[in-house]
Amino acid sequence: MISPAGSWSVSEASSLAIKAARGVGMPWGIAEEAGFALRWLTQSGAPGVTALCRYLSAYQDALKISGADRPPETARDWICPLRLGTAISDGGIALPLKQPNVREPLLLLPFLANHATDSHSVVLEMGAIRIIISTNVFSANMVETALLVSKAECNIVFGPANRHGIKQIGERVDSTASECMATLTRFAHKTYAPATEASRLAGAGAGLNDND
Repeated sequence: MISPAGSWSVSEASSLAIKAARGVGMPWGIAEEAGFALRWLTQSGAPGVTALCRYLSAYQDALKISGADRPPETARDWICPLRLGTAISDGGIALPLKQPNVREPLLLLPFLANHATDSHSVVLEMGAIRIIISTNVFSANMVETALLVSKAECNIVFGPANRHGIKQIGERVDSTASECMATLTRFAHKTYAPATEASRLAGAGAGLNDND
């Protein structure tokens, strides 16, 4: 049984995100980026828990098709936002960029923020949707629509400095994310090794012998 979503700190949710990403088969490096993305989005006022939950669910489903020997997104017509975001953040992919078929493009925002400065923002365009990202805030037209996009062609360019973004909202996970937190917890449980006879005997307590 998990705690109510409102009792989760952003730090706790970020740690859970790393375990959940590992639980669905992501490598450690990408799993850690998943934790970073959830933290940045949640602190910046975006539904990071929901976006990551949806993506990890799709990733797990695709893994069943692709098999463990290749990235699961190769089994589907979509691009991993965590891998793409990491490559952009590390300078492996230069901006501006146009990339079709990005799954859960909201997860790109934290990585794009690394390319924003006091003098310019980074703009993510998805059709009529336009999200302006600075180092720790973002703003968007059609905000509700933008946060619900599951796959899109992403046009990423530089723009003027963003002075009126959505401000950070604190360090707690919104209570509306309880179902998604339960899903992340279920994925995280896949990383826990089942108890063996040896581990039970070596652990705390009386083991098989109760001397009371």
